[in-house]
Amino acid sequence: NANAEELYQQAQGYLKQEPPAYQQALPLLETAAQNGCADAAHLLAHCYMRGLGVEADAAASQHWLQTASAQGHIGASYNLLLMREKNGEPMNELLPQYTDLAELDYLPAKVRLMHHYAADKSPQALFWARRAVTQNHPHAQYYLAQHHQFGPTADLAAAHELYKKAAEQNLPAAHWRLGNQYQYGQATERNIDKAIEHLHKAAERGVVPAQTTLANLLLKTKNTDTNGRSAVFWYEHAAREH
Repeated sequence: NANAEELYQQAQGYLKQEPPAYQQALPLLETAAQNGCADAAHLLAHCYMRGLGVEADAAASQHWLQTASAQGHIGASYNLLLMREKNGEPMNELLPQYTDLAELDYLPAKVRLMHHYAADKSPQALFWARRAVTQNHPHAQYYLAQHHQFGPTADLAAAHELYKKAAEQNLPAAHWRLGNQYQYGQATERNIDKAIEHLHKAAERGVVPAQTTLANLLLKTKNTDTNGRSAVFWYEHAAREH
């Protein structure tokens, strides 16, 4: 109802403060949730799950997720499935419900299905990756790029474009792959400066192969003391993380 929505908006205002004013927001969220605001119930479940302003309580989180889901909140329905999966329910029993949410165009469900089928090496992974790519999801872009690069029918140009889109959203592995493509001139002109730029972004985010490749390139290109020190730094970093 209108009053519940108003309480939810008031709670949102408290939560947007820095730091968030949980003690003021939580009672408003609970009242709004009790009066039929599904968004409030979903947010309250998140607070209980993460222990935000309240002691973490999985049972309370599940209760509010169920409340929101019963009112048609698709995000709550998805998080309930994740909770059930985490609690040990077989994925095969949950697949029909994940699929229902994905068919409602809910992006996280599409990505979860992609990862599940990819682990099983099922062609269904490509189906859901393509569906998620239409919504610009970086992990789907990366998965599809991998298929184009290493699949039975290679299309390096398509892979390059998808890696670029994923890298624009700061996916570290995509920066690593782009760095390699620029290093070797795969589906693009060879450009060592761009290779170093992308490898550096991946290396900073902990991608070990990017760290070693970056160190190798630094030694091969401008042979300066600075590059030499940087190369040693990344070799040592890779050794620690390996």
